[in-house]
Amino acid sequence: MDISIIIVNYNTRDFIEKCLLSIYSRRHKASFEVFVVDNASNDGSVEMVRDKFPSVNLTANPQNTGFGAANNIAMKKSSGEYILLLNSDAELTDYALDNCVDFMRNHPACGIMGGKLLYPDGTTQVSVCPFPSLYIAFTQHLLLVRLFPNSRIFAPHRNALSKSDYEKEQKVDWVSGAFMAVNRKCLEQTGLFDEKFFLYYEETDLCLRCHNAGWEIWYSPSAAAIHYANKTTVKFKPKVFEYSSTSLVYYFLKHKPLFSIIALKAMLFPLVCVRLLLNLPARLAGSDDAKTRAVSYNNVLKYIMR
Repeated sequence: MDISIIIVNYNTRDFIEKCLLSIYSRRHKASFEVFVVDNASNDGSVEMVRDKFPSVNLTANPQNTGFGAANNIAMKKSSGEYILLLNSDAELTDYALDNCVDFMRNHPACGIMGGKLLYPDGTTQVSVCPFPSLYIAFTQHLLLVRLFPNSRIFAPHRNALSKSDYEKEQKVDWVSGAFMAVNRKCLEQTGLFDEKFFLYYEETDLCLRCHNAGWEIWYSPSAAAIHYANKTTVKFKPKVFEYSSTSLVYYFLKHKPLFSIIALKAMLFPLVCVRLLLNLPARLAGSDDAKTRAVSYNNVLKYIMR
């Protein structure tokens, strides 16, 4: 088996149908198998996959295990020389699968390759970022990225590559897990996803571990996918801040020195307190989203202080 395609789904029935059609409606030179791991969807996703795509290896989890843990389930069952992680809200373009396999075979030192992600209008998405740092965390949580989205100074994680850079093959720090090819030998050496990351930074952690083990991380525009960005996380919207913040802190706990960990927590604590205060009027007015946000903010504070 050349490549195993793994798709994690949570309540994205219409998108995952398009995703699977983009695979099965094309001819591929590479031999492949497809795994779908559903994280307790209630929108008919599981039934749709069973009915319309009977050849898919389907796992229906009784509860949402998170992105990394769900991928791990399929990785353990897969047999491909390479593994392609594909978001349920993404669609392969022509020759994308074969180009992934060709690239990996032509670059035996490559542990992970990220392909080009495109918006539905054909413009390029950000899919390559530098490894997290205190400064990058500072720019993200002070929302400088929203004020200066195209600045390499104030939004460094979004501007690691220029528009022209996205047309070139190159070694990078880490790539988006929305469309990521992985060498099985790399996983055998470094291990699968760390399941303590429920959502966010799991692919960052995996890329760093692969890099530290001597493998190369590459970006290649030769393989492309259309990505309907954020459709897989929209169901989590009130809790996105909690997942991203706690995952960032855990990443620092794993990979950064004590000073950086303390500095990150010292920066996050007052920012979360401000969010709690700003959320209070809506919460008092009875907003369900505000109540969910309040619980999430308190969970972040508890995680920071432990």
